[in-house]
Amino acid sequence: MRAGSEFFTSPTGALQRRYEALRSYFVEERSAEAVAERFG
Repeated sequence: MRAGSEFFTSPTGALQRRYEALRSYFVEERSAEAVAERFG
């Protein structure tokens, strides 16, 4: 991975975590359970 990719792969802010969770659910079509496990 490129330097700086941590911003996208390990979100820390609440808004970014919410965005990444929703994107994972709708775009990547992950299950709600998988998204909840990954993002808390």
